[in-house]
Amino acid sequence: MRFFLPAAPPSGVPGYRAGATVIQPLNRTNEELLGGMHPSKRRMVRHALAQGYEIIEASTPEHFQAFARIQREAKIRRGQWMTPEVQASPPPGEDWREWELPWMWLAARGA
Repeated sequence: MRFFLPAAPPSGVPGYRAGATVIQPLNRTNEELLGGMHPSKRRMVRHALAQGYEIIEASTPEHFQAFARIQREAKIRRGQWMTPEVQASPPPGEDWREWELPWMWLAARGA
């Protein structure tokens, strides 16, 4: 993997400040995907499935809005920064509509 950053870190800093990025192929069976998860994540998935939740591919604006609400509620529960309310109709490519941007689909389409 090769990437370009806007500026080198300050002198004495051994690396770049970055977030976590997970790259994994999505053309796997559900069992293979579960097998690649941390055991605690596997338990959470199994628990959710036992409670009647299901995993679906988001395909409508309502799905993306619902996911944005789940992300916001999780951040609030963890005591992370307070995010603004989920917008009903943000401009294209903004807020929960970021998934409409073409580069958000590159990995899924290239798999």
